[in-house]
Amino acid sequence: MQKDLGQAVQWYRRSAELGDPVAQCNLGALYFAGDGVHRDDREAAHWFKAAAEQGLAVAQDNLALMYSNGRGVPLDYQQAAAWARAAAEQGYAQAQSDLGYLYEQGTGVPLNYITAYTWYHLAVAGGDRRAASRMKKLSSIMTHEQIRAAGEIVDRPARPATNAQPETSSYVEHTASPLKPMGDPSALTRPWPGPFSE
Repeated sequence: MQKDLGQAVQWYRRSAELGDPVAQCNLGALYFAGDGVHRDDREAAHWFKAAAEQGLAVAQDNLALMYSNGRGVPLDYQQAAAWARAAAEQGYAQAQSDLGYLYEQGTGVPLNYITAYTWYHLAVAGGDRRAASRMKKLSSIMTHEQIRAAGEIVDRPARPATNAQPETSSYVEHTASPLKPMGDPSALTRPWPGPFSE
């Protein structure tokens, strides 16, 4: 089946204008990647924010990563951390990994290896592959006491991580785009940039 991105844009726009957060997020991804439309970071940010404000975790993480790069929005690491936290607290594993990275670097949040390790651990449980290598690297510079403290936090009952999201995941996570997740400049799995390197 051949994709008709022009038609997809029309349908996403109609649904997005009616307030559908999945359509808003997908339309944002199309604008960010320039698929079926002219690439427009501000328009992408507008639609990601509309979906994020309705609680769609993948849109919240997209918006966080745009703030972390100043793409379509002003560069603002505190906003990046706030939106990543909103998605992470819903159990969205990719956001948990991104939030862990922000804590590991002290970017937009206080530097805190224990908190970073905790978020990475939750992300690993949710299936985020980047988090496992990040957690391993981080543990090599942490003290035994810090790792134990993080383990105690992780062992508390909490909402399990998940990458499950409404239909937006199928477009957002499987579109080959020039955008990269935080900390992984070679990945082409999500519609957002990442200035951070591991």
